[in-house]
Amino acid sequence: MNHIGTHRPDRARLLLGILDALLHLAEKPRSVAELALGQGVSVVAAGDALVSLERRGLVDAERLRLTMHGLAAASALRAASVGERERIGLQLAA
Repeated sequence: MNHIGTHRPDRARLLLGILDALLHLAEKPRSVAELALGQGVSVVAAGDALVSLERRGLVDAERLRLTMHGLAAASALRAASVGERERIGLQLAA
């Protein structure tokens, strides 16, 4: 489910941002509204990103939690270079 008008690099940054935010908030369940605010996007865009990440097995969208695969991916992304993050984000957004 891509949003009309959301370019792939923007979507890639959003997906990576959601993964990183969930990693940061792993011990504190939050709302989709808080995730959206933290990413500077609408609640609908954040919800869409969560569903997209859930389809990839990286998050449990209902619980706003990373899966074990998502935890590993988000942790690795924090250590990745900017170029690696962009490449991975574009793969996720495809």
